Amino acid sequence: MEPRAFEVSRLVFQALQNRPDLVALRHARDGADSGVRLARASRVPDVDVGLSYTYTSGSENFVAPAEPVSMLGLSLSVPLPIWNRQRAEIATARFTAQQAEAILQSAELRAEVNVRQTFSSYQLMQQRVGKFQGELLKGADEVLAAKRFSYEHGQASLLDLLDAQRTDNAIHQSYNDALADAAKALIELERAAGTWDVLF
Repeated sequence: MEPRAFEVSRLVFQALQNRPDLVALRHARDGADSGVRLARASRVPDVDVGLSYTYTSGSENFVAPAEPVSMLGLSLSVPLPIWNRQRAEIATARFTAQQAEAILQSAELRAEVNVRQTFSSYQLMQQRVGKFQGELLKGADEVLAAKRFSYEHGQASLLDLLDAQRTDNAIHQSYNDALADAAKALIELERAAGTWDVLF
């Protein structure tokens, strides 16, 4: 994989906008803020006003004749106690909202630190891979080729050739480990930033 160039400020912005844990904490904070507004609104009593209309038809029996009756009614209901200041509920809701805000800010700071750390780790892994690609692999292959040439022409022992082959294998293994570490660092960086655009 080719090394990728990232802007750490853009990665931090993406993390703060897209990470699911931060989105969930934002919703929790908004819910706590709504709880404060609800507790404040609950201070005003709920007064119910009702209007009713009733019509009773007349009756023409001989025992108890009745005229038709129309009635209009008005009702008013007020809860007791009439005025509840809800101080405890408002204070509890306010403290819950403050706690949710503090938790969100703490999580955002941790996310920013996480992005910056994984970005630094990714850069270090890319530099490690670059050193292998620039100097070490080529040098180890050249030393092995020179030892092989010397062995074929009787100027080096088999032990020297095997030692050069072991060193070349160790350097190639370290290079493969560096590639794997760079891929892991890239995945961690993408996860910390809350995005995914890696194609393996």
